[in-house]
Amino acid sequence: MTIDLPPQQPWYMAAQERWLTSRPPQRILLGLTTPIGDTLFAQPVIRAVRRRWPTARITALVRSPTPPLAYANPLLDEVIVFDRTPGLPFVARTDITLAQILQRHCDLFIGLATSSNAIALLTGIPRQVWQRLPLFFWLWGTLFYPNYTELHAVELYWKVVQPLGLFPQEPSDHIPFWEVPATEQMAAQARLAALGIARPSTPVVLLHPGAAGYEGHKRWPAERFGALARHLLATGTRVIVLGGPQDIPHADEIVRATNGQAISLAGALGLMESIALITQADCYVGCDSGLTHFAVALDIPTVALYGPSSLAQFGPRPRDPRRVRVVLPQPYLPPTGFFIGAESLFFPPRHQRTDHMQHISVARVAAATESLLRAFSPAPACAGTLEEE
Repeated sequence: MTIDLPPQQPWYMAAQERWLTSRPPQRILLGLTTPIGDTLFAQPVIRAVRRRWPTARITALVRSPTPPLAYANPLLDEVIVFDRTPGLPFVARTDITLAQILQRHCDLFIGLATSSNAIALLTGIPRQVWQRLPLFFWLWGTLFYPNYTELHAVELYWKVVQPLGLFPQEPSDHIPFWEVPATEQMAAQARLAALGIARPSTPVVLLHPGAAGYEGHKRWPAERFGALARHLLATGTRVIVLGGPQDIPHADEIVRATNGQAISLAGALGLMESIALITQADCYVGCDSGLTHFAVALDIPTVALYGPSSLAQFGPRPRDPRRVRVVLPQPYLPPTGFFIGAESLFFPPRHQRTDHMQHISVARVAAATESLLRAFSPAPACAGTLEEE
């Protein structure tokens, strides 16, 4: 991976940088109203902001379901949650959020999500940088902006802070990262022990059938997760299904497919508890979702299933590529979901293919999972074979 050096800037961009950094900011508002995976992708940029201004107070503006991540992030000092309060009109919620921001007298706003830009403009923060999409992106999509189909989310966030003179300086600045405290890892170990799973002598594979967005088209069918779980259980591997409350029906279907041998914790664990449990797995299998990206960031052997979402823009960024297997549709189908393009006027989602995940077979996912278990699991499992569908 190459290291990006600060480019030679046009005079007007250099002037903008001088104005934005003319005095060190004391109170920074970070617009982080992003989904789980995108919040993780922003970590390298947040670290760069902290390194540049170590004494500044950084407040993150977030919304559900990511507040637990923000509260657990040691790079942040404070969190403001802009959320859906039952019975409270949107205008009232906006007024409350604006009041909280104004009380903090921030002097720099960094918008890593377009959904937070409007609120920042209303606050009148004097210095602001935010994510700017191309002109009329909603109309033309990727037809006139093909470069956006190759720009990874991590690099998009780096582009946001370039006017502040912040650039990636080393390869690790392109790789999302996360650390789970030892106390939370110990709690996850105790949870496995309570389930009767002896570690590390018994191999454990986590399955996550959830994947938000794209109207559910990023999900691999639950019946195929069930077939994978049956195969893994037959080799002596314990299988645990993770997910939120919205994933309970899919998790229940997987458990039924294994006659109750798989264990479902869908809806039983919070976000941070699920992330902690991932640290105890020998392998993780999931679609393009926030938990999948956390498994990669935690250096857990991961099988990532990709269909309609763009691998170039939302693909895994592992520290050790040997520990990740990406399974794509076969025959290959080009992605239909990008930062821009999928929602454009000329390329609405209803005119695009949505059957990508149907072209990922159980046999290929099982082979990828077993290869990772053989390479990285300290617990032996019996070899098994699964015929192609």
